[in-house]
Amino acid sequence: MISDGRREVAAYRIDNPHSKSYLLGYVPDAKLGYVTDLWSPGRDPLPPKITPPLASVVAGVKKHGIEPARFAGGHGSTGDFAPLQKLASE
Repeated sequence: MISDGRREVAAYRIDNPHSKSYLLGYVPDAKLGYVTDLWSPGRDPLPPKITPPLASVVAGVKKHGIEPARFAGGHGSTGDFAPLQKLASE
């Protein structure tokens, strides 16, 4: 976790099929996560069934006990996390 004295930002390593050293970003007070390549929240529609990259995002959130409401994507879009969580539980 790093801080500028006003806001904290964390980075968590998550297992995933895309990269060995993947970091998921999180801004706790904004409940905002950050991902790239595994998911493009708000840009790409969710598939009918969970995929390994999407499942790795959900698993990483759960593993690290963080509570993002939204995610920003590395390709310039944002989206709510709840629909992805729901897809993973189906």
